Amino acid sequence: PLLRFRERFPTASLIVLTDNFRSPQVLLDAAYRLIQQNNPYRLEATAGISKRLLRRGSAPSAALVEHRHFATEEAELSWGAEEILRLVDGGHVTYRDLAILVRTNAQAAEVSPSLIRRDIPHVTTEARGLLARPEVKDTLAYFRLLADPSDGRALFRLITHPALGISNADRTRLLTVLRTQRGPMLPLLQDAAVRASLGADSQPGLERLVNLLMHHVTHTRTLRPSNVYLEFLERSGVLKTAVQESESHPEILPNLQAFLAYLRSLERGV
Repeated sequence: PLLRFRERFPTASLIVLTDNFRSPQVLLDAAYRLIQQNNPYRLEATAGISKRLLRRGSAPSAALVEHRHFATEEAELSWGAEEILRLVDGGHVTYRDLAILVRTNAQAAEVSPSLIRRDIPHVTTEARGLLARPEVKDTLAYFRLLADPSDGRALFRLITHPALGISNADRTRLLTVLRTQRGPMLPLLQDAAVRASLGADSQPGLERLVNLLMHHVTHTRTLRPSNVYLEFLERSGVLKTAVQESESHPEILPNLQAFLAYLRSLERGV
């Protein structure tokens, strides 16, 4: 697209940004040598320009870039975690000085268990993208309903989740009743007449949700958010549904795992 732009607007000025103020030159040079392997299919080679980045300002300390191969993914993750421990225990750096870069949230979910097993404090950044995932928003709706029992939008998201097995017709009945409710909605969901108005296939799912809410409303202050999360996934049926859906959407389970790691990092205050 950029080449076509230059063909269409040949008089447009071309400005190449090559100043870098963040990375040491040794890292920039290594990255430049690596990207050269994509020639001649890169803009730089096609357009005859140089995009080699140059460090500007005071350069941070940097060691040589290492490229390592591992027989398995587990071996790679274990090496990374052990290297972190080696550097920190040796007094060379603190945990805050280190970072593991990954391309996707799903990959971050694969890294987190290896760190958790070794009690390495960490936090997954770019959580905003993770929190926007539908499977994570289901859990956030549950937390919102625990915090505010009158949150109708959160309840709507939960009762329409396929894991509960509530039919479309019964969802409509429930929503019609809930629209008239002001204040906490749990008592209404416990009402015998409301439950009796639902079909036999819809009642078990609603009962699971109500019992789970009652349990967590009572014990929220004594349970860690990560424990509430795990119990919600398991006892609501959401996890079982996620496993089934993961065949066509493989990112679902890694995202659920990444959210667990995110909760645990918040609990540790890191």
